[in-house]
Amino acid sequence: MDDARLLALLAAAIARGEVDMDLDRGLATHVHSPVASEAEGNLLLLAAGAPVAILWWWQGHLAGLAGAALAALALSLFYGRILAWRMRKRVLRQALCEIDLWRRLWRFGGVTLRRPEASGAKDAPDVCAAPDQSWQRFARKLDQGEARYSAG
Repeated sequence: MDDARLLALLAAAIARGEVDMDLDRGLATHVHSPVASEAEGNLLLLAAGAPVAILWWWQGHLAGLAGAALAALALSLFYGRILAWRMRKRVLRQALCEIDLWRRLWRFGGVTLRRPEASGAKDAPDVCAAPDQSWQRFARKLDQGEARYSAG
């Protein structure tokens, strides 16, 4: 079975909830990550900065400084989460449909495939971690309907 078909099987299993896909948050911001988007991060900063600038112009520097502090607090709480959420959407929408992008992402690392019943250890039988393990073997086991993934 070719890689494109295996990727389609994997994507379907993820969509059905038979496989969990964990993504390292560092993928969202690493400059060489195939799924990072610098533009998304910049848009978040602009979205936080524009109201602060308007507030500064409209109410003066004290209100602007207070707005900047609130914006900095909001960014520190939500910036990483929003980037990670958008990256996950991008992986589900693009990388699981484009074999070349998926291969680059897998070689880069930071992706872990897991059966929901598997334990949290990366070397558990139902876990496949990039780039050291074979996602193709994991997908073949899904196709064969086997209950366990053999990492050998």
